[in-house]
Amino acid sequence: VFEGQGTKENPYQISTAADLTKLKKRVKAGKIPENTYFVLTDDITLPEGWTPIGIKTSKFQGNLDGDNHLLTVPKGEKCLLGYVADSTLKNLNIYGEQIASDGVVCNYEVDHSSRNPIKIDNVTLKAGTQTLKSGFIGGYASGQNQITITNSTVEKGVVIGYDKAQSNIGSFGGDFNGTIENCVSYADVYGTKYVGGISGNKGQS
Repeated sequence: VFEGQGTKENPYQISTAADLTKLKKRVKAGKIPENTYFVLTDDITLPEGWTPIGIKTSKFQGNLDGDNHLLTVPKGEKCLLGYVADSTLKNLNIYGEQIASDGVVCNYEVDHSSRNPIKIDNVTLKAGTQTLKSGFIGGYASGQNQITITNSTVEKGVVIGYDKAQSNIGSFGGDFNGTIENCVSYADVYGTKYVGGISGNKGQS
């Protein structure tokens, strides 16, 4: 289906928007085994009408290495990942003129099946990006589900909460549970309550 073998040493190669669409469909159908590895081999713009990878009943549980490429989210579209479980995302630059969701991950399940829904490392929201909700991740915080964000940046010129009407909103998390380490944000963050430069609300963090 993809170039490569899906292993850490020889990950599946993702080079086009069509590849991401294929990945999304296979995740939805439950055809991607846990702990499969993927790498971006080119800059990619998400297609129009995009829905994020991973749904509530079939989450993304893989490892995605952006290899420092740029992912562009078209104006009014949602971010790359939907529901995640025991996944990793690293080395990715993201730009979106107006991302109609959180900037990186839309949801994570509050349950006992995935203690670490996602570990994000070395991900950057590029200048000029605007997000409707939190810069990196949304979802409800729970002590059962620890998010880890490390070595990541929200650049100057990024706007978090562009409609200025959201609550539980921050550069990295909204109602956040887990660890944020060695990260920095230069963004302007707007919201109505529980608004933070790093996180809007601190769960068990």
